[in-house]
Amino acid sequence: MVCYLGIDIQIRRNCSYAVINDTGTLIESGWLSRAEVDAVNLVKRFSVTGQVIVGIDAPRIPLVSPRKW
Repeated sequence: MVCYLGIDIQIRRNCSYAVINDTGTLIESGWLSRAEVDAVNLVKRFSVTGQVIVGIDAPRIPLVSPRKW
């Protein structure tokens, strides 16, 4: 099974994450209280069942306006 792990990096609060499967169904989501340790543990846990694709949302500078989707 392939799953996709998305992490939203934050400075002033805990980082949020979501894991979806290859059909886009939400498997798990939540907050990482220890971002570095918790993110590695998530990858280890989900890689047991297959491939984990990781995406990180971390802009290097504040966005001038909302992203256009």
